[in-house]
Amino acid sequence: MLITAQFSIYPLKVENYGDYVYDTVRIVKSFGLDVTVGPTSSVTYGDSELIFKAFNEVMRQFEGKVHFVFVITLSNACPKP
Repeated sequence: MLITAQFSIYPLKVENYGDYVYDTVRIVKSFGLDVTVGPTSSVTYGDSELIFKAFNEVMRQFEGKVHFVFVITLSNACPKP
């Protein structure tokens, strides 16, 4: 199923949160997904299974390194960004 996913990562208790935001976008892009970065969130579009794998990889790479909040909004009704 094709979906649009809006996502934001909020690393907790770190000084350089931008590094984690950058890494999140880099990881999602490494799955061949295009990412549009906005001031408060990013958006990607594609196959739901691929997007879920990308988000799972973000969590796997951050596990044990940082506490974080990962906000994800999914829609199968939004047009391609």
